[in-house]
Amino acid sequence: MKHTTALCLFLRPLRRRRGEWTRFLELTDDTSRASVDCTLLAGGTAAEITVVAPNRPGLLSDISSTIAALGLTIDRAQVTTPDERAKDTFTVRSRTTGELLSATRMSSIRTAILAGASTARDPLQAATAVTPAVSARVEVCAFAPDGGLVAGDQWVVSVECSDSPGMLSKIMRSITSLGLDVASADVRTSLGHLTSQFAVSKPVAATQQAVIDELKAALAK
Repeated sequence: MKHTTALCLFLRPLRRRRGEWTRFLELTDDTSRASVDCTLLAGGTAAEITVVAPNRPGLLSDISSTIAALGLTIDRAQVTTPDERAKDTFTVRSRTTGELLSATRMSSIRTAILAGASTARDPLQAATAVTPAVSARVEVCAFAPDGGLVAGDQWVVSVECSDSPGMLSKIMRSITSLGLDVASADVRTSLGHLTSQFAVSKPVAATQQAVIDELKAALAK
């Protein structure tokens, strides 16, 4: 039987709310069970993108790589994996200051992100998205950033570094290359600086210092 992909688009009209233009868009891929929701913010100069998809290693890296390739900057990212599905929410804007995200461009963004979420990328292809070597401050501990404990089989990896296009994708590729599975994440960027915390699966045979050293080395490449 020939396998086909069913795409569904739901569009509700643009509307004004508290001084901001907001458009609600949803694109779903019934075959991969992935969906992408987009909400325009701040008069159309920014957008909130929510991706729901079956969780898999490299998912966040693939999505963030796609966002970077689309010429968008990630201001914030939040990731949760409450079950076998991941929910990734990104606040993005164009790298060109003040540029409006048109309906046509949002359509292209939705389609590209859905493809990135639905299909695992070839690691060699992902590696072609070159970002500068970076000196990062990396910490690994068994406590959440707010001081609370995380799950007993998890560590919290904190990374702070200068921000540049594709930096989140580079961090995610580096974490994935160490065999760490991200359960949740909180990423923020401000004034060229990136701060991120990742709750990751605890490796079977690696110390916290080993993870720090390997992650720093990966980011320095």
